[in-house]
Amino acid sequence: MTKTVFILGAGFSVPAKIPQQNKLLKMIFSAEISDMSWSTKIEKARSNIADFVLRFFSDKTYIDFLDAQDTSILDFLIDHYDYLADKNIYSFSGNDMEENLDYNKIIYEISSLNDERKLDVIELIIDAKKQDHGLFNKKIFTYIETTKDKVTLEDVFTILDKAIVSKEHFQLYDPSKLMILREDFIFCIIFLFNYYEEGESPIYQELANYLANERVSKEYEKNQFSIITLNWDMTIEKNIFSVVKKSYDKAFKKIRLDYCLYDNDYDIVFNDEKRDDIYSTPSTLLKAKGYKNIKIMKLHGSVNWLTCRKCQRLYYSFKSHLALESFKEDHFPVCPKCCVKKPFDKNSRTRIQADLITPTMIKDLNNVILRNIWENAFLDLSEADRLVFIGYSLPQADFEFRYLMKKSISSNVKIEVVLSTFDDPSLIDSKHSWIKTFLPEDRYRSFFPNDNIKFRYDGVEGFIKSLQ
Repeated sequence: MTKTVFILGAGFSVPAKIPQQNKLLKMIFSAEISDMSWSTKIEKARSNIADFVLRFFSDKTYIDFLDAQDTSILDFLIDHYDYLADKNIYSFSGNDMEENLDYNKIIYEISSLNDERKLDVIELIIDAKKQDHGLFNKKIFTYIETTKDKVTLEDVFTILDKAIVSKEHFQLYDPSKLMILREDFIFCIIFLFNYYEEGESPIYQELANYLANERVSKEYEKNQFSIITLNWDMTIEKNIFSVVKKSYDKAFKKIRLDYCLYDNDYDIVFNDEKRDDIYSTPSTLLKAKGYKNIKIMKLHGSVNWLTCRKCQRLYYSFKSHLALESFKEDHFPVCPKCCVKKPFDKNSRTRIQADLITPTMIKDLNNVILRNIWENAFLDLSEADRLVFIGYSLPQADFEFRYLMKKSISSNVKIEVVLSTFDDPSLIDSKHSWIKTFLPEDRYRSFFPNDNIKFRYDGVEGFIKSLQ
């Protein structure tokens, strides 16, 4: 028997138009983002994130963005900061020399304040901009979108997680504010996935069809496979689910996606959908009931998952980005197995929640659900004869996964790495050869000390087409 493990990185989902991690912060503040059903939540979250980025990743303050058009904010400052009322902030016009506020003079006086007084003004601006219908925030959002694309989510989440775990104040942020800020980041990320992710795609349908045929093949017991993904999106399972559901092949009807957990279909539990027993069977019971499972181990969680922290059940959906549901202020889902009241109860302590592992140097992998997934990944990697990395750059930040691979993978395993043309070191001329040390191939060759490693640079599309 041979076993292949497919390992999917962010590059795997590029053809599906999934937001890439290094562009997420920029996209959070994009003017394109709009959704009336989430508008209030989005505006509040973006404002909170903008304040954090401006304070710790910029040399500018809110004062630098004030101009004479911000009349509502400047009026608020005059009304609430007595120090300005004593300054020369008026001009006179007309035959009667009518006294009027001169907003340019107000801005000049503010810019002339000492640092301590400026901090007072900044806090007042934060309060005032809540009432100007987002006009002032638009300037801040544009600034961050156009100039702060180099700020990494690893830096952001590591700062937040370090302070939260240590139960420390981080300058003006106490632990409760840090938790809210962290949730705002996660909400915006999930919202972006929901906003931009495309539906079923021909290229992924080809891969799904290939995997489904392999799973029902008589040769499967001799040539097994499983999938490990470090992505949050549901590109792979959405397309496998679609292919299986639409197929007229009777053998396909026995295929079921296996998250390697005791999971429940959200649409059956909450929406009373009636499906075949195959869809209501938890992953852990599939093989015992004779179904043909395709194992998908999502090491960093998923946007189509909600988990109950009390009973450790996982609810999934192949139809929607389920994690977004947990951010609703009202009518949010709770665990029906633990809650004896209505399925949606504002006062329930059994609210089911999104559970994503963020890009941070301080990852928390201690909950039962994630431990089960990582344990299954360890077993599959240790049994693998062949590893196929697709769109995975082997970043240093994934040190837990790097550790898992070192711990589990045998020295004689065959390795195939699928990357894009942009990662190909052969395209770099000799004058710039130093750039090669920053490319994925260099990391792979130093991490896997064997000769059984092959690279291909035709991307996801080229690899999938080669399977046919």
